[in-house]
Amino acid sequence: MGKFKYLTYDDRKIIEKMYKSGMSTPKIANALGKNYSTVYRELHRCPKDYTADKAQADVDSK
Repeated sequence: MGKFKYLTYDDRKIIEKMYKSGMSTPKIANALGKNYSTVYRELHRCPKDYTADKAQADVDSK
């Protein structure tokens, strides 16, 4: 079984930049070397307007 790793703040900044440029979720996941579902769930952490800062604040609050 693979080793589970959390997304870092830097990963979230990359996701934010790629997502706002219009890149698809599978392409973002491929660029990061992450599973599609990981990126999909991450983007739904802040459904209206994803930002790395909001997502990291959500993670830190849990």
